[in-house]
Amino acid sequence: MLKKIWKYKYFLRSIFSTVYFNFRYLPLKQACKLPIILYKPKLEMGKGKIVIDSEQVSPGMIVLGKNMIPWYPYNGVRLECKGTIVFEGRCCIGNNACLCVGEKGRLVFGEGFMSTSTLNVICFHEIVFGKRVLVGWNNMFMDTDLHRVKCGDEFMGKGFGPIRIGHNNWLANNCVTMKNTTTPEDCVVASNSLLNKGYDVPPRCLLGGSPARVLKQGVWRDPDDDAVDYEV
Repeated sequence: MLKKIWKYKYFLRSIFSTVYFNFRYLPLKQACKLPIILYKPKLEMGKGKIVIDSEQVSPGMIVLGKNMIPWYPYNGVRLECKGTIVFEGRCCIGNNACLCVGEKGRLVFGEGFMSTSTLNVICFHEIVFGKRVLVGWNNMFMDTDLHRVKCGDEFMGKGFGPIRIGHNNWLANNCVTMKNTTTPEDCVVASNSLLNKGYDVPPRCLLGGSPARVLKQGVWRDPDDDAVDYEV
């Protein structure tokens, strides 16, 4: 019995924050089901909105801050919502994560989004993740430069732009995705890559490099058949 309680110690420590968060941001009909579970949360409560845009709302369908990768600190999740966060279905974001949404920001997580650890999302404009997007550890998505630069006396660009990640994308560890990035469906992004533009290329491609470019066509990850056999 004590072992079972110890297994869920971090969830039990955060139960009051979980209940408060659900009833603070969601309609009563949804909040009663506790669809959002928080682990070790650090909350910056703003005047933003949390929207669950799904026909089925079930307990624990959205998990934020769960300890999934032991190689990173178990710092739960830091959440600052001054704009709008939309969940279109199941979502799991692992430990040591930070979600920051500015007053005019709109952050959308498609059905089946999963991030293992150390996800940093800075959204002051618009970031949209498609369905079944998988994100490896230590990834950053940032749709703003948080400043503007000049060439002579003229500004160079707006300093912000949308990010749109296609369905069934897999981003490996240590990637940085900047403003004005668009990726195709079934895309794989190699480790330590920098995405900073629209990639108008066919689905099932491998992007990599800094800045990223197309490395190979016909490459994709099948989450239902991707086990590694170390005895080969």
